[in-house]
Amino acid sequence: MTELLAASYDDSRARAFARDGGIEGWRDYLSQILTGIGCGTFLPAGCQIVEGPDERLDAAVLTTRINDDTVHLPQVAVARHARGQGLSARLVAAALNTARDAGFSRATLLVGERNNRRRHVYDRLGFRETATFVSATLDRATDGSLSSRTGYCLPPASRSGLRG
Repeated sequence: MTELLAASYDDSRARAFARDGGIEGWRDYLSQILTGIGCGTFLPAGCQIVEGPDERLDAAVLTTRINDDTVHLPQVAVARHARGQGLSARLVAAALNTARDAGFSRATLLVGERNNRRRHVYDRLGFRETATFVSATLDRATDGSLSSRTGYCLPPASRSGLRG
């Protein structure tokens, strides 16, 4: 999973998650999702993966539990060579179905404000923008960076949402 995350982001976008975009930064980030509570409690049963022919991951959706009603998708990652096949939409839809079957009625995720392709996919799945915030990093080796993230929420009454 760490390798998929590292390969799915260019260095400028990775800094919002992994401190330097390197494999160790991604390992630390993944460890926080799996063992921490900052993005909710890791929900292994809600995660979705696609393995490639070389037994490496081509795509994955990670899922966490925010509360009794809400799941969060802290990562939707697709390897560059596997893009354009609809994997992210299929995996997110599968994660939402699994969450619905487990009794959850809401889902959230974050997407970069300029990531129009992903925003369109999430719109089609029924997610709606609920908030925008600034993500900032400070790195002594650089001048630091600022980027915007948009919070998306899948309302309980959405057309393709978590309600059956």
